[in-house]
Amino acid sequence: MNEDIMILSNKLIYGDRLRCGSETVAKRSLCLPNPKAVKAIHRPICYPVETCWLHKLMAESCKAVFVDTDGVPACDSRVGDLVQNEVEARLVQQMAEALLVAGVSEEQIGIISLYRQQIKLLSHLLLARKGIEILTADRSQGRDKECIIISMVRSNDSGQIGELVRDWRRMNVSFTRARSKLIIFGSRKTLQTAPLLSEFFDLMQKQGWIVPLPAKADTLHTFAASQTVTKRSLEVTGVAVTPLKENKLDRPTKKVKRVAEEGLLRSRPLLKDLVNGSR
Repeated sequence: MNEDIMILSNKLIYGDRLRCGSETVAKRSLCLPNPKAVKAIHRPICYPVETCWLHKLMAESCKAVFVDTDGVPACDSRVGDLVQNEVEARLVQQMAEALLVAGVSEEQIGIISLYRQQIKLLSHLLLARKGIEILTADRSQGRDKECIIISMVRSNDSGQIGELVRDWRRMNVSFTRARSKLIIFGSRKTLQTAPLLSEFFDLMQKQGWIVPLPAKADTLHTFAASQTVTKRSLEVTGVAVTPLKENKLDRPTKKVKRVAEEGLLRSRPLLKDLVNGSR
């Protein structure tokens, strides 16, 4: 990981004991092969492009950033006992798609969330992107990527964040998977209610690494469809897929009728002549 990403672990976990292996590693950044291609995804409301949130996050100088979703808004919701955040998932999807448009490969991108339901939702949204790994924090160990995008999920008026977000070990594992760029989506208002995360926000604010999103940020860009409706994608959303079967009642009966007629008339020449005469 580069020195910007290392600052997070150093200040919050390791007490400044970490050091980058070399100057090259310390200055590492994600260089976009085709940054101009990103202009094509912007709707007119985004112009000038330089003011767009995606444009800011994709800058090579942006190596560690918290993307504050409070202004969108992006509230969490429940599916039974499980927690997800649909708007935040769309924002993460758009971030990944923008990187791909700019020439970053799928294998260079990893997406992490602490919540399994959010993993399921993101996996569905990015179903066609087989090379992007979408993992829980625990499963991300040893899966370093050039760019890591983290979905924090929790965003609500009551400030409920649950126990997973309080587990700083998992958070640290997630942060340190990124080699060149770390992008964290979440609600500052909700998450900063936890003491350790409050320290995290103080650090990010001091470094100038917080980007607040505008209202309806998830509607400001246009992407080509990255999904195809497949059997698996339907099953993910709970739609049963039943193979079509041939309906015997729909088979043509003309041939059967003709054979029956021929069998009936073969031994009755007079009747056969009458029938043939009526055709």
